[in-house]
Amino acid sequence: MISIEEYSSEIGIGISELIGNSRTGKICLARHAYWFYMKNIKNEKLIIISILFQRTHPTIINGIRSIQNMIDVKDKRIEQYLKVLNIFSHQ
Repeated sequence: MISIEEYSSEIGIGISELIGNSRTGKICLARHAYWFYMKNIKNEKLIIISILFQRTHPTIINGIRSIQNMIDVKDKRIEQYLKVLNIFSHQ
């Protein structure tokens, strides 16, 4: 299991940016990938993710779905984040 601190360090995006409100593509992808990881690998409840990231429940669901869609179509933009999170071994 990878902590948000380890993930942040590995991908080169600060924790404050991951938790923050930036809508920059790279940051959003990284943030959504971590939500996906928390929900599907760590089996974290959506409410916990919502609280940690100060987002609404529907926002978390939408972010997780967007990552699943990118995985389904093998979108290359998400690979680096999934490799860091070791998600490929679970798919």
